[in-house]
Amino acid sequence: MLTTDPASWLVIVAFGVAIGYALLNSSALVRRQEQGVRQFVRENAERLDDIKRRAQELENQIAEGRVKETTPPLYGPRHPVYVIAWGRQNAALPPAPLATLAVGQNDLYPAAYEVATNVPLESFAVTEQTEYPLKLLVGNFDFAFVIVYLYPLLIIALGFNLLTAEKEGGTLSLLLAQPVRLRTLTLAKVAARAALIFGSALLFATIGFFFSEIGWQAEGLAAALLFCLLAVLIYGAFWLGLCVTVNAYLRTSAAAALVLVVGWLVFALLIPSSLNLAATALYPLPSRVEFINARRAADAEARKQSPQLVEQFFAAHPEFQRDANYPELGKQYLGNAAEAEEMARRMQPIRARFEKQLAGQQSLLHHLRFLSPVIVTRDAFHDLAGAGRDRQQEFLSQVSAYQQRWRQFFWPRTFALPPMTVATFDEIPRFAFHEESLRIVCRRLLFDLAILLLPTLTVGWLGLRALRRFFLAG
Repeated sequence: MLTTDPASWLVIVAFGVAIGYALLNSSALVRRQEQGVRQFVRENAERLDDIKRRAQELENQIAEGRVKETTPPLYGPRHPVYVIAWGRQNAALPPAPLATLAVGQNDLYPAAYEVATNVPLESFAVTEQTEYPLKLLVGNFDFAFVIVYLYPLLIIALGFNLLTAEKEGGTLSLLLAQPVRLRTLTLAKVAARAALIFGSALLFATIGFFFSEIGWQAEGLAAALLFCLLAVLIYGAFWLGLCVTVNAYLRTSAAAALVLVVGWLVFALLIPSSLNLAATALYPLPSRVEFINARRAADAEARKQSPQLVEQFFAAHPEFQRDANYPELGKQYLGNAAEAEEMARRMQPIRARFEKQLAGQQSLLHHLRFLSPVIVTRDAFHDLAGAGRDRQQEFLSQVSAYQQRWRQFFWPRTFALPPMTVATFDEIPRFAFHEESLRIVCRRLLFDLAILLLPTLTVGWLGLRALRRFFLAG
């Protein structure tokens, strides 16, 4: 029986250890991310506070008559360009409340950007990738990896001989000689195996969640955890139903194991890699070298046309005074701002082409994800953990909006160069990432859950038909 089989319990224990290690590994990564974000926030505040403190000292000296007030001020803590140069701000992305579920693509995307008035954001990613390239290719060992790839292997290991073990061992006839029907015996075995598999998965996952780094105060956390456990159940039911179906049609455990392992390879590796290859072939992305060369050429051309670009800048920004008596440094900053806008205009076609091709790839993968329950489950966990591209794009959108607020605050001051007062420092925009509610994420993922449920019900129906055939044959 299953309960006395040491190999079965060894597999269950190994699965529990894998979940525990995955959550501990992810928790360590989340702690490092949180420490990095706290460091960014602390350094942002310290830079501005230090300049503000020195500006206060200078204001006191001016009030006491020891220092003469000038406009523009001397280059120092009350000079707008000085504040931009030495009070720069980094916009950092904090870990999501359920970041321990999946690392996803978080180890590939920059976690912070240095916000500048005149330079595109992609030029100022302030986190560099130091992970071993092979690890980045394979991915991190996290909870999503265990559920998506190892959980099916657990079910296959416990279910490949679900109906064939007694027949091969010659004990089926002895069992049927007892006052028990084949239907009752089979359903009891399936129910016991399902209870052990799902019970262990839910138990280990619940214990792991309790001890992992989860934002327990996040809005909608209960719904997100419930969604996660429900996805584990439905995903496991698909693989268990596949085991029942294969066992009912095949006569030997070896053949059933071989077919189930091949099925795992198809759903977990072959279909996802084939879809990625198709998306890359149909929607190839522009070369990174092409992008860099185009940016260099645009920068060189913009520098040549600086006077004309300043006129275009005033035409595009009527809120600024064209005929104001700007200081020399203000005129230089005007030229920099005009060149930055021209570079953005010249680079827009390449960016648009990149975004179009990338959107084509994602659309293709999104519409064909139903071909493999592995893809649906993986993407669902990545979205719940905030480890997909959607959250990164939202972060970039908020950083871009913050850069616009930064420009709106500093551009008028860097052109005319009025002195920065202590009160002005309190008006400088600060960045804070606005997290999407987990309840909203779960509502968005309900369709993915329905897509996952469809093959599960299909396999279940095939399993019931196969069992009926098995009963008749028995």
